Amino acid sequence: MIDALLNLVAQYGYAIVFVSIFLDNAGLPIPGELLLLLFGALARNGDGSAPVGLLLASVGAVAGDSVGYWLGRLGGERVLRTYCRLTLGSGKCVRRAASYYQLHGRTTVVFGRFVLGVRAFLPSLAGSAGMPFAQFLLFDALGALVWAGVFIALGYGVGWSPERVHEGYRGVSIALLTTVTVGLVVYVAVKLARRARHGAASLRARTIARVEGALQPQPRTWKGVSTMRPDLGRTILGGFAGTVVMTVMMYFVAPMMLGRPMDVAASLGAMLGGSWALGMLMHLLDGSIIFPLIFAYVLYRALPGEPWLKGTVWGLILWFLSQAVVTPMMGGGVFSAKAGGAMAVMASLVAHVVYGALLGGIAGSAGGSVPAPQAYSVR
Repeated sequence: MIDALLNLVAQYGYAIVFVSIFLDNAGLPIPGELLLLLFGALARNGDGSAPVGLLLASVGAVAGDSVGYWLGRLGGERVLRTYCRLTLGSGKCVRRAASYYQLHGRTTVVFGRFVLGVRAFLPSLAGSAGMPFAQFLLFDALGALVWAGVFIALGYGVGWSPERVHEGYRGVSIALLTTVTVGLVVYVAVKLARRARHGAASLRARTIARVEGALQPQPRTWKGVSTMRPDLGRTILGGFAGTVVMTVMMYFVAPMMLGRPMDVAASLGAMLGGSWALGMLMHLLDGSIIFPLIFAYVLYRALPGEPWLKGTVWGLILWFLSQAVVTPMMGGGVFSAKAGGAMAVMASLVAHVVYGALLGGIAGSAGGSVPAPQAYSVR
């Protein structure tokens, strides 16, 4: 298989990346992750551009997912019922699926594609659950960008030959397949037990779900600390917006203060032993996914003040860590002693404060906060 894939990439170039990822996300059994890993390894050797491959793979993934979305939208309620039957769902399955997508649909669209065996179902379920197409496109594009970026960056960053990439992928796949098989046996046993207790998924359960509505959030506090956390979809959107604005400031505003741009991508790429493209991918991944998740799950409920103020505090924490830890690792010295001094410190401070304020403001905007799971109640 490795030779066939390499020949296809060599013969058709970027076109095979787009077409293969499109077909993979449309539901055909094509090893999309392996193709992206191989493309990353080839790009490191000069046989292609990682950013161009990332763009085409992301567009192909969204296009393929859109096919599944519209199949689910046209199929409507039948898709949810079929899914519940295939997964041995109990009589509560349809209601839970509809409620889950109302509460967590955006987060699921972004991260679900990383879960083995789940990616093929998600677009159809999103369509059948009634998620607006514009919203689906936005979060699916973000998820596709992260998914394709992670695998291309892995293939590029580890510096392995395509043959070694294939060997590593095969070993991981065997381990995952074994784990999934064991998990599937346990899953089927649990589902059969629940099905025997609650009955099969039914049209009546779906109708009740639509009439009664979704789970309703109830604000709660615990030991004086709010248990509310920001909606993950809005949090990721806020992180992405903050990262874009921060990047623009570093490359186009910082030169007014320093006489040169703050090329964070080049510095990260050099620290990781890769290229500017790898550094930019890591910068976007940190700002759009990793830092927002830490903010939402670890800090949001503990920090005081309005959402934008919570985000600003998180931005200040990130700024301090960048100047005290990351900048020295990149050769710039503690607090940019070797990379512009006080002006560089101030430019970094402003950029991080803006990032944090945008992240917190968007994450905690009206309707953007939900309580911890134990705070939900059914109307």
